[in-house]
Amino acid sequence: MEGAILVSAPSSPPSSTSIRSVILSQDELKKIAAYKAVEYVESGMVLGLGTGSTAKHAVDRIGDLLRQGKLHSIVGVPTSKKTHEQAVSVGIPLADLDSHPVIDLAIDGADEVDPHLNLVKGRGGSLLREKMVEGACRKFVVIVDESKLVKHLGGSGLAMPVEVVPFCWKFTARRLQSLFEEAGCVAKLRTCSGAKCEPYVTDNGNYIVDLYFEEDIGDLKAASDAILQLAGVVEHGMFLDMATTVIVAGELGITVKNKLWNIWLVFNVTKGEGFVSWGMKLGGCVEMKLADCTILRPESLAPQGIISSPSAAKRTNMQYTVMYAIVLSIKLDPLLV
Repeated sequence: MEGAILVSAPSSPPSSTSIRSVILSQDELKKIAAYKAVEYVESGMVLGLGTGSTAKHAVDRIGDLLRQGKLHSIVGVPTSKKTHEQAVSVGIPLADLDSHPVIDLAIDGADEVDPHLNLVKGRGGSLLREKMVEGACRKFVVIVDESKLVKHLGGSGLAMPVEVVPFCWKFTARRLQSLFEEAGCVAKLRTCSGAKCEPYVTDNGNYIVDLYFEEDIGDLKAASDAILQLAGVVEHGMFLDMATTVIVAGELGITVKNKLWNIWLVFNVTKGEGFVSWGMKLGGCVEMKLADCTILRPESLAPQGIISSPSAAKRTNMQYTVMYAIVLSIKLDPLLV
């Protein structure tokens, strides 16, 4: 699925004097991005609660706003046992995907972000639950500091994790390494810190094999499919076409990047009805009634045109001579829906 990237300028750029006088730590940058992401949260939402040092700031902030009465009726779906414990400690009511299969908004960090907003996640060990929760959300806001931006996934030289079953993990690791031999891949079992070097065990009782690349692995969708086809693999840490917004905190302020998704508009002229849908990995397509979306007259809408706002156009009187359904490929910013 192809998309465009909308990038807003850094907010409140500091003067040269302030740049010289204030040097923010990486953790402070993470906190700034996390607080910005929480601005997307509204009372009554079901939230996916991410895992890691950056997401921790967002969970703490949501708890603060609940205690202050600025948010209410929030339900959180945690992505790890650690996040579950944190959310309970700050007073966020919790549920799971069984009771809330569709999530309004998820907020999480990332280990790498490429120019197309594809991600590497899971260096904290929670990639499977993160992908399950964040794959079920309407909006997925990613929070990072600028050190996480890369030209291509794997470009940091750090781990791209793959969760595997413990049974014959060495066999699985060798097969994973051979898949990306041309990219100079090295596969290593993740171990816990300490003298014993015991394998790291995920919340799901599995192991993690970390892949390190010397070169670009190329087609990410093909790489994803190849990994998932190996018996013994549970999930990998590439989150492709999942982020709707990435908030980047840097020395010059906050940059917000939004992704535009290709969607299909199906319009039945004779009935004056239709729906808009786009793939959000919810086990199918999300469907919305025409009244909830921006609609332009078909004769004035060019393929691949960009619709910027739900209020930018209104339904017309349906006086057309075409008497059959038409299909147009357009783009819509999902954050505006």
